[in-house]
Amino acid sequence: MTIHRVTKIDGAEFLSLDLVLVSAILEDVWKEREYYSWQDRVIHAVSANGLAKMKRLANRDQDQLDLKKLGFEGDEQTPNA
Repeated sequence: MTIHRVTKIDGAEFLSLDLVLVSAILEDVWKEREYYSWQDRVIHAVSANGLAKMKRLANRDQDQLDLKKLGFEGDEQTPNA
């Protein structure tokens, strides 16, 4: 998995965007992406389950904390309600 982070700085504000190179291990995440309308544009984003898979693969301390905050415990595929 390859991720490139791009940051746009405008005065005191900034916007970070992670660009993910889709490899075989993430093909299912890409196929299950979701589409949202925002400011007259269509935004493509990974699903919650896809994000959880990516965080499990990266397995950094922050990813583990994020998984707990999102309600994903252990290897569960869906968040706890």
